[in-house]
Amino acid sequence: MDFTFHPGVNGSDPWVEFYPYAPSAAAGYAFVVIFGLVTLTHIILMFPYRAAYFIPLVLGGICEAFGYYGRAWSHTDRTRIGSWALQQMLILCAPPLIAATIYMVLARIIRAFDAEHLSPMRLKWLTTVFVVNDVICFLTQLAGAGVQITGDAHVMDIGLKAVLAGLVFALVVFLLFVWVEEVYVGVVWGLFGDDGEEFGKDGGVWGG
Repeated sequence: MDFTFHPGVNGSDPWVEFYPYAPSAAAGYAFVVIFGLVTLTHIILMFPYRAAYFIPLVLGGICEAFGYYGRAWSHTDRTRIGSWALQQMLILCAPPLIAATIYMVLARIIRAFDAEHLSPMRLKWLTTVFVVNDVICFLTQLAGAGVQITGDAHVMDIGLKAVLAGLVFALVVFLLFVWVEEVYVGVVWGLFGDDGEEFGKDGGVWGG
């Protein structure tokens, strides 16, 4: 994100313009409503289905809702650090939380189909590897976003680089997850014939 630093004149304090544009209040409030409703729906459904693994997704949805509230709030003043910090930290930290639930869901789907032998990664490692890497991404982006609220140009530049590094790492982890999921789906689809035969009855193709 581009910051514009304004030195103080005539003894006034320096100040920072956090946005090179005016954030849309309408879009911000629209996303507050969208994430709020979706998150509320997941909270309601989480209890009867006993889906505790959706807790990270719910937390991510709450972060998104409040983050976009901060973005809508920034519409009135692009130099207010409070509203900018709110959206900067929460919107950046929400995706790793949502991704954590997605990572846990795949292992449960594979286990539900009793098809662990078709997965390119053992289930006991599948969730652990991706969630641990997700936590690393979360902490990196949280730290990077957190130091940017200092208002110091040098520290904010370091924080921005940390955020970008976290985003790149998160993208690599997610692409690896997509590969694992696509390999599993491809194997299942290939073994599931049109005549309705059960897949995996031959013991699998990954030596399971």
